[in-house]
Amino acid sequence: MMHRLSFLVFGLTTLLFTSCEKTPIGSVTVTIHDSGAPVTYDEIVIDIRRVEVKFANANTNNEFGKYFLDAHNQQFDIASLSDSEDAEIANKKRMPTGALSEMRIVVGDDNYIKINGVKYDLVVSNDPNSGLTFPLDDVGIYDGQQAEIVLNIDVAGSVQQNGGSYVLNPLITVE
Repeated sequence: MMHRLSFLVFGLTTLLFTSCEKTPIGSVTVTIHDSGAPVTYDEIVIDIRRVEVKFANANTNNEFGKYFLDAHNQQFDIASLSDSEDAEIANKKRMPTGALSEMRIVVGDDNYIKINGVKYDLVVSNDPNSGLTFPLDDVGIYDGQQAEIVLNIDVAGSVQQNGGSYVLNPLITVE
C-alpha cells in the first residue's frame, strides 16, 4: 500500500511540473531626463498619478494589452533634472514579456511652477481620458531582462506662458 501511495504522489508531482509552463517574466523602469536648454525656473513640479503601457499584442494576461506600472505617486520637480540626473517615475519588477506599443502617463491636479520664489499653477496638457501618451517604437520586455524607457524632455521648451497662466506642453522623445 505504501509503495502504491509513493508511486501515486511521484506521478502526480511529475505531471504537475511537466504540465506547468514557465511564464516569461521581465521588468521595466521608466525615467525622465532633461535633454534641452538650462532651465531658469526655480521649480516645475508635475504630479504623476499613474503610468501604464500597452502591449502590441492584445492578448497579454487577458488585460486587453494594458499593464499598469508601479508609479511613484508623487510630485517630480523636472526643473531639477540635468544631464547627470534622471528621475525614476515608475517601474514594474515582474511583468509579462512582449513588444510595447504605447505608454500613458496620467497627471494629477497638483502641478505648479515657481519663478523667483513665487508659485503659480501649472496646467499640464493632460486629457483626463487619454493622459500624456507616447508611442513606444522598438521597446520590448524580454525574459529575465529589464527594459528601460527614458523620456527625454526639453523642460525649458515645454513651458509656455499664456497671459497670466503657465502651461506645460511636454516636448518629449522616447528612448
